[in-house]
Amino acid sequence: ASDVYKRQIHPSRIVSRTKADGSPVTNVDEAASTLIETRLKALTPGRAVVTEENVATLPAETKNGDGLSWVVDPLDGTSEFLRGAMGFAINIALFENREPVLGVVYQPALALGFCAVASKNPRPSAFRFDTCAGRIMSVAPLHTTSTPVDSTLATVFRKAKANEVAYRDLRDRLASRDVHLPAIPDTPTGLIREMRVAMGRADLCVKLGSTPGPGGGGYPWDIGAMIPIVQQAGGCLLYTSDAADE
Repeated sequence: ASDVYKRQIHPSRIVSRTKADGSPVTNVDEAASTLIETRLKALTPGRAVVTEENVATLPAETKNGDGLSWVVDPLDGTSEFLRGAMGFAINIALFENREPVLGVVYQPALALGFCAVASKNPRPSAFRFDTCAGRIMSVAPLHTTSTPVDSTLATVFRKAKANEVAYRDLRDRLASRDVHLPAIPDTPTGLIREMRVAMGRADLCVKLGSTPGPGGGGYPWDIGAMIPIVQQAGGCLLYTSDAADE
C-alpha cells in the first residue's frame, strides 16, 4: 500500500474532495483502501474488512459483528498528506469481539512502522521496524517512559486541533489529582503522536474531544491499531469521565 502513496505523491496526481462529514478524501485514500481490502480478504477469507472508505456501504451486521474482523484507515492524516507533510500513516487493526488484538501502523514517508499483538506474556510484543525498498531492515522492541509521578509529563498535542482553553481545563483537572502537564504542550509533526508515547519520546498524548464524530479521532479505524501498540509498550488509553477526552 505504501507504493500507492509513492506513485501518487506528486500534487498533479492527487485528486481530493470533501466527504459529507467535512473531512478530505483523495484518490490515494480510495486506491489504498481497495488494495488493502483485497489483500486482507485473500489472506483471511470470510473475515470482514472495514475501512474508513468502505464503511458507509457495509451492512450493520458487518460493521458491528463479533468474531474476527479487520479495521483499516488507509490514510490516517489525509490533511497532512495533502500539505506534503510526513505525518500520515496506514493503520491496520485486527479486532476480536470488538476489541483490537493486533495493530500495525506504518508511515510511508518515514519508512517507519510499528506493530503489536495483545498478549499477557511478559516478553516484548510491541516493536518498531525500519524499512528500505519494501524490506524490513531492523526491528526493535518498544518501551514507554517511566517518568516519576511528581514530574511534569512530556505532553504532545495536535496543533491543528489545539484548543487552548480546553487544554488548560484538562491540565487544571489533572493537577488536582497530582498529575502535572506543561503550560504549553509540544505540537510535533512527522512521527505519529501516539507512537511517540510508545517509543518513550513522550509521556502523554492528549486528544481533546476524541469521540466518534467529525474530527473526533475516536473511530475504530483511527485508534484501533494504536491501542495494542501503546498498551504492549507499557502505556494505556484513558478517557476522562466528564469530557470523553483521550
